[in-house]
Amino acid sequence: MSSQAVLWLVGGLAVVNGCISEPTMTNLDYPLPLIEKAIQASVVKVKSVTQNKREFTSDYLTKEGRLWDPIGNDPQRVVIKIAVSGDRRPYDLDIETLVEERSTGQPSHSVGFKAIGTSKKLSQEIQFRIQNYLRQNSRRNLIDDFRAF
Repeated sequence: MSSQAVLWLVGGLAVVNGCISEPTMTNLDYPLPLIEKAIQASVVKVKSVTQNKREFTSDYLTKEGRLWDPIGNDPQRVVIKIAVSGDRRPYDLDIETLVEERSTGQPSHSVGFKAIGTSKKLSQEIQFRIQNYLRQNSRRNLIDDFRAF
């Protein structure tokens, strides 16, 4: 998928620029399928998920968190990337919100955007939504939570 390659490139440029300082959720002692559902429910629209279901990328959004209209005149767009780390419980979540700005002089139908930073406010909002979802839907799972001794 070519848009995913562009996203990785933009993410790599943001790391090089040193502007990734996003909230991280640590010690999530929930089953992985519940964490996946929380991410799906918390992001407006998930565009892609890796095969191992550990990295989620949103569709383009506005800075307010609504779906971005490619035909519109919004000068900025945001993409959210959430990565689940840890091979077993408790898991950690890394939330990145990359803000891109339309390159100057580009017409509205062009795809000329460059990474300009991150949106801490939107990252915190997504983190809050995930926490609420996990709290509201955390039923004890007999298989996952069974402890023999």
